[in-house]
Amino acid sequence: MVFAEIEDYTIAAPHFDDQNEMMKLDVSASWVKQNAIHLRRQSLMDFWTCVKGCAPPVNNIGYHEDGRKVVLKGMLASHAVYRGLERPIDGSDNGEEVYVFISSPSTFYRYVPHMVCVAKSCPSPKNAVFACYVRRYKQETSAGSSGMILSWEWVKNDENAPTVPYEAEVRYKVQVWRL
Repeated sequence: MVFAEIEDYTIAAPHFDDQNEMMKLDVSASWVKQNAIHLRRQSLMDFWTCVKGCAPPVNNIGYHEDGRKVVLKGMLASHAVYRGLERPIDGSDNGEEVYVFISSPSTFYRYVPHMVCVAKSCPSPKNAVFACYVRRYKQETSAGSSGMILSWEWVKNDENAPTVPYEAEVRYKVQVWRL
């Protein structure tokens, strides 16, 4: 897997303030490269499938799916955005200006040690949602980017509202929008 050689570190996503508008986000190249260096394969699989919205660039992708089409939308499938983490992130501050994009992908690719193909599509965890952490730029860059994706992870969902994180009202300061 040559994940450290990603050429396009930009992602399309719904806008911070309006889910009907689109924006472009940068991805922390150093975060992706660190994951590749430390062989954090699943985190990189999550990047391709749940953040970028495409199959991972590995040999013989689709081998395990027997011709079944895998639909991946990445951050475009976000159905909620929160602002302000109630914890530090990225070693720089308390997360006050970090936005959290929440999605519930039906499928994602899991790393499987296999001789033919190391990526296998699987149903997403039923008790989790996918969270992508983004720091908004003070102004859009000359390249048209509105923010930097810092990291991503699966988090436990709320049993009573399965499309939102467990204790969202404690984790985040403000819900910006939700579909």
